[in-house]
Amino acid sequence: MITSTTLHGTLLLQDHLQVVPLQNGLNAELLLNGALSYDLAGQIQVSLWNRNAHSLVEVGAAMVIQGVARVDSSFIQTLIEFNVGTQAQLNFMSDLEFYDDVMMCLKMVSFGISYLILHLLEINHSHHTISV
Repeated sequence: MITSTTLHGTLLLQDHLQVVPLQNGLNAELLLNGALSYDLAGQIQVSLWNRNAHSLVEVGAAMVIQGVARVDSSFIQTLIEFNVGTQAQLNFMSDLEFYDDVMMCLKMVSFGISYLILHLLEINHSHHTISV
């Protein structure tokens, strides 16, 4: 069976840049970007010979947030960068038999939510990476 995509797209959730002056005279710059991607697909099979039908609807979504916090001066440069991503998928399946009596089975399957968090700390061009 071939699944056909009905609806899919990407949305920009957040695009934010903020500069905060600190008490010591330095400026801290914060940049945040966030996006959401979604996909809705489905398929159906109907057999008049066997008098049954099968359908599948797949719903998937993913979200990513990226951020950078930076403090620059003439003697030191610090940078903290982070990426957070998550995705989820949900499937709806139905089976229908209509030869004597109509029998129907509905099933919903969730594949759980997976996520990834990545931190990068840079002080004067030396990289330190932490992933969770």
